[in-house]
Amino acid sequence: MWFGTEKGLNRFDGYTIKTYQADQNDPTCLYNNAVRVLFEDKKGRLWIGCSSQEGGLHIYNRAKDNFIRVLPDPDIPADPGEDNIRVIVQDPSGILWLGTNNGVRLFNPDIEVSGFIDLEAEANIPTGLQNDLIEDISIDSESNIWIGNDNGLYLFDTETKRFHHFEHSVKNPYSLSDNQVVDICECPDGTLWIGTWDGGLNRLIRPDSGSMNPGSVKFIRYTHDPSDPGSISSNAVLSLNIDHSGTLWIGTYGEGINKLVAEEQSPGMDLIHPSIQFQCYRTNPLDNESLNYNFVQCIYFDASGTMWVGTTTGLNKEKRHKFSHFKQDISEDGLASNKIQAIYEDDKGMLWIGSSKGLNQFNRQSNTFKYIMPGAIMSINQDQQGMLWIGQWYRGLIKYNPSTNRVINYVYNSNDPNSLGWDHIFTTYVDSDNNVWICTWSGGLNLYNRETDNFTRFTFNGNDNNSLSSNDVSTILEDSKGNIWIGTLKGLNLLINKEKGLFKSYQHDPTDNTSLSHNFISCIYETRDSTLWIGTVEGLNKMNEHGSFISYTRSDGLPDDAIMGILEDDHGDLWISTTDGILKIIFSKIEELDTQTPAIGDMLIISSSALNDPNRLLIKRYNVDDGLQSKEFVARAALRSRNGEMLFGGINGYNVFHPDSIKDNLHPPAVVFTNLQLFNKDVSLGEVFNGDTILKQAITETEELILSYKNNVFSIEFAALNFVAPEQNQFAYMLEGFEDQWNFVGTERKASYTNLNHGEYIFKVKAANNDGVWSEEETSMRIIITPPFWKTWWFKILLIVLVIAITLAIIELRLYSIKYQKKVLEIKVKARTAQVVEQRDKIQEQAERIRQMNEVLQKHNIELEDHLHHLSEALVMQKLIGFDEFKQIYPDESACNQFLEELKWKDGYTCKKCGGHEYCTDEISLMRRCKKCNYKESVTCGTIFHRLRFPIDKAFYILILTSTGREINISQLSNNIDLRMKTCWEFHNKVKGIMQTRKRFKNPKEGWKELIFLPKKRLRSAIKFPSPLN
Repeated sequence: MWFGTEKGLNRFDGYTIKTYQADQNDPTCLYNNAVRVLFEDKKGRLWIGCSSQEGGLHIYNRAKDNFIRVLPDPDIPADPGEDNIRVIVQDPSGILWLGTNNGVRLFNPDIEVSGFIDLEAEANIPTGLQNDLIEDISIDSESNIWIGNDNGLYLFDTETKRFHHFEHSVKNPYSLSDNQVVDICECPDGTLWIGTWDGGLNRLIRPDSGSMNPGSVKFIRYTHDPSDPGSISSNAVLSLNIDHSGTLWIGTYGEGINKLVAEEQSPGMDLIHPSIQFQCYRTNPLDNESLNYNFVQCIYFDASGTMWVGTTTGLNKEKRHKFSHFKQDISEDGLASNKIQAIYEDDKGMLWIGSSKGLNQFNRQSNTFKYIMPGAIMSINQDQQGMLWIGQWYRGLIKYNPSTNRVINYVYNSNDPNSLGWDHIFTTYVDSDNNVWICTWSGGLNLYNRETDNFTRFTFNGNDNNSLSSNDVSTILEDSKGNIWIGTLKGLNLLINKEKGLFKSYQHDPTDNTSLSHNFISCIYETRDSTLWIGTVEGLNKMNEHGSFISYTRSDGLPDDAIMGILEDDHGDLWISTTDGILKIIFSKIEELDTQTPAIGDMLIISSSALNDPNRLLIKRYNVDDGLQSKEFVARAALRSRNGEMLFGGINGYNVFHPDSIKDNLHPPAVVFTNLQLFNKDVSLGEVFNGDTILKQAITETEELILSYKNNVFSIEFAALNFVAPEQNQFAYMLEGFEDQWNFVGTERKASYTNLNHGEYIFKVKAANNDGVWSEEETSMRIIITPPFWKTWWFKILLIVLVIAITLAIIELRLYSIKYQKKVLEIKVKARTAQVVEQRDKIQEQAERIRQMNEVLQKHNIELEDHLHHLSEALVMQKLIGFDEFKQIYPDESACNQFLEELKWKDGYTCKKCGGHEYCTDEISLMRRCKKCNYKESVTCGTIFHRLRFPIDKAFYILILTSTGREINISQLSNNIDLRMKTCWEFHNKVKGIMQTRKRFKNPKEGWKELIFLPKKRLRSAIKFPSPLN
């Protein structure tokens, strides 16, 4: 936003204001501080016109954040006042029309040398326009150019290059109302409005013929009429503008701002005295949200539709309240008090407002209040006879007849059990049967008996579980099924039997998540789908069909859990007043949102944590900035009127609104960068930091930022251009290349990063406006962190080249050294070769002699080992050594198995199944598996040791002893080898049985080895084993 003042130009980003002021010695500054006009052309160039004796026309240089002067031009002489720019417009061809103190000048901004065009050469300028102060220039939708000054209204026809002059005529009631035309404005429907200095507002009526000759054009005048409050507030019009809805706004001299609100049009409409209504807004010393001054110089509407009003004493921004606010004022027709405790609409549509200091009747036509009676009014209700039942605090119950103003007061009488239960009344209620119920504090629930004009009390009885749960009764409701629900200090009650006074109570149970969130019931409400909602001082509760509750409290994300009032709108959404604003539960949009949607502004999603409730609530929160009377509302001061309006009372008046009129700000905010900091210090345009010029153009225009590795601690500040409620704008940013998720930072407008590695990054930022609407496009900036020189590509290449050069030098030096050493070595080799040859011959001769001696010794050693082995076996066979000495030959089972393997397959392996010769060996069991058919054969298979059930080394010992043929003492053998005698006997006989099948041994010295392999199958049946001895 740009604002021109008498003391310079101001730029506002929603948070901070930057001021630009004149310096005649600096050609990049304004020439004069008196800024008269601001204009942005079709190419986005901002033009600034100054109005004073020096004047000046400037273009804002966005890249350098300074100005380019166009006027005054020292090379072109100008008449006094010609450079004092008052108005700037641009025609369809791109030509700028400048209204000055000395007439109109034309300027082509796209011509570099001299863009000024001689208007006199273009058209025949009327005398009234020559060298005259121009108030306004406007180009309509048909490209007609309208010019206003002290001599009336001029129309320039771009096709004929001719001017038409319209002026005031005393004799013509359809002429302009005044010749001093101050402002010209066209509505979207093509209606042209003309504001004059002393003739009020004029509307141009175009002739049916289309001709714009002064004689055929008529003007409708709208002037101030002191007897008509709906007329324009002043005849001195200073400014005109059209809002986004097409409504005309009029700024006046001393009488505030006017809004055209209604116009009656008919074929026979009186053009001289048209029927039209204006709504006036003036300054009010008692209202700090009114205009600051009544002299309105300019009106502007920003992209979101917010109105800005410039007066002679300052700037005003429209506070677009979503809620109408009624509160006490100094007039006699005002509210009795600002603390509103009861609101009711009677059968005639009249509103009754109960406050802490009395009862008021509200006239909707005149927006005035009528004072009815004093007292702290807590509740108002009406029976079928038209009587108002008014509950008061301290003063009991009042029966009031609005037609006759007759008042009957019912109070507590300690001597009369049928009197009112107590004088402190919270709620009065009339059910569908016209029964009047009174909720008292300490006096229980009371039912009025019409026939006897007294009361029946329903109270708490500690000995009766079916009595009312508490004598402190706050509220009551009859549901669509005719059930009566009562809220008390100690829970919710359902009236089961009115005659017997039987109730069923529902209370808070800390151990039961499906019970009420709190016992103090503040309000009860039934929606159209028959769902019962119960408000408590600590949570909102939804009652299920089976009598349990889903509760929503502050711990579940509810902004405030002190529920004061509940209403339902036509869309099924709930509006809830609390002690911290108004909440809207939006059921219609919850499915459109993701469960991970972050809380944005005043929009959030909650669910009941107690039940893991799948039914989430989408909640929109409204606060004082939206126009609420205050953040604190009063319990049960809530009403939905017959026309769908909702009223909520609080401690500072009450709010009125129709839910369908509450419109969100749907304008997505643009985001701009506003500041850059290095090491927490602001960086200005062109400033040198650590030897580097950081910003070569304004931060607002910077798309790429190059920082040295020494300047990699930086902060970027940004702003969202949403001026409705800037303090509620929300932000999210991300640095691509460093982060992969958005940082949702709420209202924080600054992102800081420290010690980033060198490389390229993209900083992105987006914003949501005050109603949670996010930017359609992200604003981004490319950030390059340059590396130190030792990490640059050229340094790495230089380093590689240097390493290669050093390596080559070292290689060359090494080669030279090798060549030199080779020459020296060749000389030494020749000298040593002769010695080596001689020594080699001697060594070969000695080696041959040693080899021959080794062969002899090896042969003798083999024979010696063989003799020793046979000697040991012979000693065993002769029973000259025991089992321990035998173990030295065959120390363990592995040695025995290895012996069997060598003996069994000494001629090579042949598979018994397929005849294959290739095999794999298990190193532990020495089993062999045929590679061809996978047949497995153990080392003991086919031997006397197959399926042996005792250690094989002991079997070896028994075999060798038995093969000698000598008698063996089985008992002694059993003891020597630690084996059962039966086992020794059986294996001994098994060996002897095989020996019987052999006539003789081929090698008597090693005959025992011939007993290892079993005979063929045909011989096995012939083997007879003697029975073991006892």
